Amino acid sequence: MYLPSAPGDYDINISFGGQPIPGSPFRVPIKAPVDPSKVKCSGPGLGSGVRAQVPQTFTVDTSKAGVAPLQVQLVGPTVDINCEDSEDGTCKVTYCPTEPGNYIINIKFADQHVPGKPHHRCSMEVALPNAVPVSKDGSDITNLCSQP
Repeated sequence: MYLPSAPGDYDINISFGGQPIPGSPFRVPIKAPVDPSKVKCSGPGLGSGVRAQVPQTFTVDTSKAGVAPLQVQLVGPTVDINCEDSEDGTCKVTYCPTEPGNYIINIKFADQHVPGKPHHRCSMEVALPNAVPVSKDGSDITNLCSQP
């Protein structure tokens, strides 16, 4: 058994009875490992006190987690969302809930929920400024950010 120590293209030579088998050597691409547990999420848009019609931001840092697709999903009554790849392993997410209600933020990396407190299922009640929070049925809005 051989365990590659770095990503790249590897040639594997296989022989039987001292002779290479047909097709050997075989080229095998090895990708860098992906570890969603190393994704970090931070910023005021993940906490309490979010208000409708007030832009919110947070950052998703995948720089130590490898290279894989990043999915950011906000589920709620209505919300405008933008995911901006900073090309340094981080993604800045800006959103603006347009109505009061309950919102859920889902964040996945390599199709797995990222760790946090828990940011990947951060449920928050959004209210209008100086108003009592109101619940309302939600709809899904999804935005994908791909890390190179």
